[in-house]
Amino acid sequence: MEIMAQLDIPDKLAAGPRTAAQVAEEAGSNPEFTLRLLRAAVAGGLLSAERQEGELLFSNNAVSEHLTTSHPASMRGFVRHWAADCFSAWGTLGETVVDGRHNFPKANNGQEVWDYLAERPENQEDFNAGMKSVDGLGLAALIADFDWERFDRYIDVGGAFGSVLNALLVHNPKAHGVLFDQPHVATAAEEGWAARHSHYPGGAVPAERVDFVGGSFFDASTLPQGKPGDAFVLRNVLHDWSDEDSLSILKALRSAIGSSGAALVLLEMSLLDDVGDPMGFARYHMDMHMMAMCHGKERTKKQWEALLSAAGFQLVAMRPTRSIFWAVEAKPVEDAAEAAAAQ
Repeated sequence: MEIMAQLDIPDKLAAGPRTAAQVAEEAGSNPEFTLRLLRAAVAGGLLSAERQEGELLFSNNAVSEHLTTSHPASMRGFVRHWAADCFSAWGTLGETVVDGRHNFPKANNGQEVWDYLAERPENQEDFNAGMKSVDGLGLAALIADFDWERFDRYIDVGGAFGSVLNALLVHNPKAHGVLFDQPHVATAAEEGWAARHSHYPGGAVPAERVDFVGGSFFDASTLPQGKPGDAFVLRNVLHDWSDEDSLSILKALRSAIGSSGAALVLLEMSLLDDVGDPMGFARYHMDMHMMAMCHGKERTKKQWEALLSAAGFQLVAMRPTRSIFWAVEAKPVEDAAEAAAAQ
């Protein structure tokens, strides 16, 4: 699957069945080795094949179609990201468990994952596309299973290309949106807005409904300032960061919210306090991935309560959705007396 995604073989088969020689010519790969790869892919259920007039023709199936760039729930970027950027860290996971430190820097010349991606535009593109792939894990449920209509403006913090924000704005035609991410990401999101969201139900909302803002979520001065009716939304952001870094991010958000009364909504693969979660494998696997790649982790309700309280928020509710994600809603605590009461 990794090699198929790297060579964009599913895209080459999208127009119809091809022989291995035709695929190799389009991919610039060795014909014999390409044949061997395609046969193995068929045996593994990743492609289909049939003989016509003595020639073995390969074609996409339901699995490989998800590796095409045009599929609405394409996993191409996700697979390429895992292959190029994640396997090295997982290869040293045993050392991580022993010494209590994630080993991505050790496997990648001392670089943290975010610095590593920033220096590699193609890898960054695959990472962002991979995050878009996560929409297939339940974006529709995230929108349907939470009361988003009560907000007038959604501020998608660390929103990458804005798939969550676009879906929210389709769902609530009266609302406005702000996409906030690193400057180069926000610029790319704005430039490719219509094309990237055209395949989704409802299509791409007009870019005029979105403000594209670049900055750092560690720096409150670069964050949009909160207004009444705002929701600051973070999907799969804080799980990338340690408690210390997450606290810094939350404090910056608390400063940006000020006395506006804006809500904070975290969309995270939160963990139950006990094992037995029906989605536990996926959630605990992601927790292990955070352990391998960065200082982050998935968190339980008690951990969210402690972290939010330390940043000046009060946990309002943890709402399950018909997806792998929970909606963790918090409100700002206005003064010391209220903070004490919230403890």
